[in-house]
Amino acid sequence: FIFFGQTIRLDHRQVLPLTAGEDKNASNFVSSIYFVPVSWFDARGRMMFSRHDFSTQISEMAGNIKFPWFTVTGSHIYYDRRQSFSGQRLSQLSWGVTSNKYRDFSLAYSETRNLKSKSAVHLLSRSIVAKHENECLTTSISVIRTGYRDRDLRPDTKFILQLDFKNLG
Repeated sequence: FIFFGQTIRLDHRQVLPLTAGEDKNASNFVSSIYFVPVSWFDARGRMMFSRHDFSTQISEMAGNIKFPWFTVTGSHIYYDRRQSFSGQRLSQLSWGVTSNKYRDFSLAYSETRNLKSKSAVHLLSRSIVAKHENECLTTSISVIRTGYRDRDLRPDTKFILQLDFKNLG
């Protein structure tokens, strides 16, 4: 599935903020793709291009590869400095590996990395999750380590125990 489009305002009113990619005439170009060539692989993405110079404003891409015992996921996000809240270009890569359930148990590992070349922090977060799931309850134990440092934010480690009850009511 592939989509490419643009919206045009007939009333020429400014409704959204200028950074949203719409001015009084038309929006930026947007696109979307969803690609599943085989049952064990899928890729998807969406992008926004400037209608003036066709430069990439926003890009989000992701994909999965499924193996018999585990699944590998990956994604990349890019925001041009005019689209981010901080006014700086954002480029991050996330990836993870999740085991398929074995006797109601699964394990997962994931990382998020900053790809911005001038950033001192490249590893933003790392997590490990152990999960048990049955017909009544899903129990997850997570360990998350952040690496981001900014003013009052410091790298830290979180431990999370999550209980999700099913079929209540």
